[in-house]
Amino acid sequence: MISETTASNDARICLDLGTAMSKASVWLGAEHGDVAPLPLGLAARSDHPLLTPSAMYVDDGRMFFGPAALERAKSGVASRRNPIVSFKLVLSAREIEPTLALKMSRSVDPTSTLNHRDGIVLYLAYLDQLIRAAVAADETLPAWVAEAPRRLTSPNWRSFEEAGRVVADLVDESVAVSREFGAALMGADGVALTRMRTVLDQARAAPSRGLFGGVVFESLSAASAYSNFARATDPFVLVIDMGAGTTDLAGFERNTAASTSGLAEVADANQCCLLAGDELDNILIDLFVRSGGCTELDAEDRLWRSVRLSAKSLKHDLFAKGRSAFKDRKKNLSLTRDELERDASFRAYCRALTQTIADSLGPLHARARKSGAKAITVLLAGGGSNLPFLAGLVRNAAARLKIKLKIKIERFGANWSLPHKHHPFAGVFPQLAIAMGGALAPVAQFAKREPVASPA
Repeated sequence: MISETTASNDARICLDLGTAMSKASVWLGAEHGDVAPLPLGLAARSDHPLLTPSAMYVDDGRMFFGPAALERAKSGVASRRNPIVSFKLVLSAREIEPTLALKMSRSVDPTSTLNHRDGIVLYLAYLDQLIRAAVAADETLPAWVAEAPRRLTSPNWRSFEEAGRVVADLVDESVAVSREFGAALMGADGVALTRMRTVLDQARAAPSRGLFGGVVFESLSAASAYSNFARATDPFVLVIDMGAGTTDLAGFERNTAASTSGLAEVADANQCCLLAGDELDNILIDLFVRSGGCTELDAEDRLWRSVRLSAKSLKHDLFAKGRSAFKDRKKNLSLTRDELERDASFRAYCRALTQTIADSLGPLHARARKSGAKAITVLLAGGGSNLPFLAGLVRNAAARLKIKLKIKIERFGANWSLPHKHHPFAGVFPQLAIAMGGALAPVAQFAKREPVASPA
């Protein structure tokens, strides 16, 4: 155990605010040279100790977070209500500030109390409480870790300088909100919206400075995880990180004469596209709803909402067992993998994603051939790395480009030297890799914020 009196000046926590699941890791600094996942899921009472759902839900004048939000959402399907998810994507808007100021739709907030900025600040405050609970429950971590600066991972935002400053403000405000509400943010009873509005306004007027540790690009986080944890590293690597909201692709070239961590981006290979987990979920949901044979719009709408809340487990069963089933109020619905593969929408999805992969693989292949390399490694990361058809799409893309080099397809964590084997990494390291690599990667640079005067 590390002494509680040896706090490191460069220790930091890295948050991967995923569209579906949130993850976090902690680096204890150069003095200790250690990076470890934080058990946010354990603190949140989630299904997995290292993952927690990125979800909130407004119900009966109160806000609920994480697993409690999803449970409330399941019970509120008939009322045409949705959980608040995918709020990270708001930061990818072309004009960030006006988008953050927009009110949330009444389907998620019938009280019309919150805007998108409020939602992100509240969820970051909830994560702050999970971090503190996770640190307190881990005997191997000193108490000072809870006060380490928070980094956030992000895709390559088009307007990064503006987004970087905005994220800094959101984190500072969330810390103030977290300190005001405390552990109530994790409670099964939620937090009253009336008090929440007051606290949010106070936090914006008097944010808590000091815990924002910067933004690190997800592509660099992936490269950092590869260079620090992979046992064997090839000179050319394409990372395909499929999350719920986006699939991010990034190419890297390693300087074998320098070190395993000497990875440079191949800029022409970098992409961010919307062909990701959510789009696949929508295809599955459509197939289930069509099989339900609903003729009334209200019944179809209720079925859609019900299936969406179970989409994760339905998708898992479909690809793991070849069949998934959903029990509706009146009938049992089922879908086979063969039926999915014959579906026109799924086939179009696969064709488009294959072309996207080819567009990234092409520039990397050209660089590899020029250098005389013998192989390219394709690393599958994120929740989508578990989807068996993704590797097939990579092979199809290579065939389309007539690539003669060897294409080695790996999931993040396969044949890697992973730290902290006492943590349950099996099956989830591809989702944790970005948070862990992000704790080690260099932060992106953007213009410094103007100083904010303290309130009188």
